[in-house]
Amino acid sequence: GLEVAIELLLEEGLEAVYARHARVAAYCRQRLQAMNVALFPADEAYSSPTVTAAKMPTGWTWPQLDAALRQHGMAVGGNYGALAGKVFRIGHMGNQARMELVKKGMDVLAEVLG
Repeated sequence: GLEVAIELLLEEGLEAVYARHARVAAYCRQRLQAMNVALFPADEAYSSPTVTAAKMPTGWTWPQLDAALRQHGMAVGGNYGALAGKVFRIGHMGNQARMELVKKGMDVLAEVLG
């Protein structure tokens, strides 16, 4: 529960946790850009260290991308309101903010996008 999560956080150290989140966020965004997937917002100064948002890749709809990624065991978030179908989100927070997991996810996305 909460006590275990706090224990793990303090064990790793707050600065190390912040740095890990920054590293995986930067890696995720770098890989997306290498796949010609535009970040949202385009200015990374406004991006979160715990989730990366990107514009829907050219030629893909949200239902198509979601289904293709799920077939490979990967789940990403869609969006709502004015951004529904235009932007998707990749979470990298807490235990999901591990380089090996983010690398695997980006490899899956690259394979799906072909």
